[in-house]
Amino acid sequence: MREIRVTDILPPQKIREERKEEKKEEKEIKIRREEEKKPQLKGFDTEVPSSPTKKILIFSSIFLVLIGVFCYLTLSKAEIEIWPETDSLSVDTKLTVDKTANEPNLPTKVIPGQFFQRDKTVSQTFPATGKTTKDEKAEGTIKVYNAYSTSPQVLVAATRFVSADGKVFRTPIKVTVPGGTYDKGKL
Repeated sequence: MREIRVTDILPPQKIREERKEEKKEEKEIKIRREEEKKPQLKGFDTEVPSSPTKKILIFSSIFLVLIGVFCYLTLSKAEIEIWPETDSLSVDTKLTVDKTANEPNLPTKVIPGQFFQRDKTVSQTFPATGKTTKDEKAEGTIKVYNAYSTSPQVLVAATRFVSADGKVFRTPIKVTVPGGTYDKGKL
C-alpha cells in the first residue's frame, strides 16, 4: 500500500525556500530556451546586444537619417558656374625649317624638320561579274498642248524639247498634237 503524507501547515521559511527553488528552476529553463533560440555565430565570442540597446540604436539611426533629409531639403544651396574669358589671338610669323636642327630655337625662329617625298603605286585585281550594261538614252513622258490654233499640229520624229535647265530631249516617233478648243472666248 502507498503511504500518503499530508502536511497541513508548513513553516514560512520552508515555503520561501521552496518558492526560491521553483523560481530558480523557471529562470534556468527560460535561459536555456533563449540560448537555443539565439543563432550561434562561429568565431564570435561577443553577445548580441539586448533588445533595449537594439531599440536605442535603431531609433538613433532613424533619427539621424531624418535629420539629414531635413537639412538637405531645407538648408539653402548655391550653384556656381565659372566660364573662363576667352580671347582670339592671331599670330603671323615666319619660321625656318632646318634639317640639321635638333631642337626648336624660338628667338631665331628655327624649328627642326625633315623633307620627304614618297611615291606609291597601288594595283588590285577585281573579278568580273559577267554582266553587261546597256547603253540607252534617258526616257520620260511630257505633255504637249496646242494653245495656238484649233487645227492639229504634227511633230516629226526627233523633234527637240529643251528643259528649263538646258537639257535636250527628242521625240522617238512622229506625234500629232490635237488642236485647241475655245472655252468662254479663250483658246
